[in-house]
Amino acid sequence: MGTGVWLVAARGAVAVTTTAGALTPRAGLTEPTGCVTALPVLRGPTLPDVADLVFGGHDLVNIR
Repeated sequence: MGTGVWLVAARGAVAVTTTAGALTPRAGLTEPTGCVTALPVLRGPTLPDVADLVFGGHDLVNIR
């Protein structure tokens, strides 16, 4: 079971950049450089690993 990350009204570039930035270390394409929670001082049992993240979301659209 994973930890959900739900993006609300994060259209296009924001949602894609957030998801890609989190998934590239999981795929082994990059190191978690700049990921503060990957630092040994902050790494703990209460924080989920990037491999445990599951992404989803929705947009708010005003149709008239």
